[in-house]
Amino acid sequence: ATDTGTALTDRLARLGAKTLLECLEDPRSWRPEPQAECGVTYARKLGPVDSLIDWSADAWAVARTIRALNDRRPASTSLDGERVRLLFARACPGAGAPGEIVDFTREALTVACGNAAVAVTQVQLTRGKGTVLAAAALYNGYRSMFSVGARFVTIGRPASPPHAS
Repeated sequence: ATDTGTALTDRLARLGAKTLLECLEDPRSWRPEPQAECGVTYARKLGPVDSLIDWSADAWAVARTIRALNDRRPASTSLDGERVRLLFARACPGAGAPGEIVDFTREALTVACGNAAVAVTQVQLTRGKGTVLAAAALYNGYRSMFSVGARFVTIGRPASPPHAS
């Protein structure tokens, strides 16, 4: 629930290196087997469109996407025409129109998704030096920009009208 793409890559690299060294200790023990064609998949290279957050998606999927992409191609969204990169988030309870900021504290910026919400705890703005900001710094410096009720939109997609309550 808290792994990032970098943390997973590091853990898998250590595991792969350990396994490779164990295999190289006794090459005569290798028993090659052809790979069955059934179940073979191809993972395409990630592109710019993969980093665009779809707020109507499942909150757990949105949080995983944000954490997975946090260093190479950070997840992006737009608020009032400004691109915002989201670097760390976790799924949490919450309701509102997809992309709507439903709560903002020094601990997290909570944004509604298709179901539930995500608590974003690290962001990077495109203004200024592009410094990574924890939720507390974002709250102290940009509280008015991220006001409750404001809505993130998927870049390249116009905002839909708010849901009637």
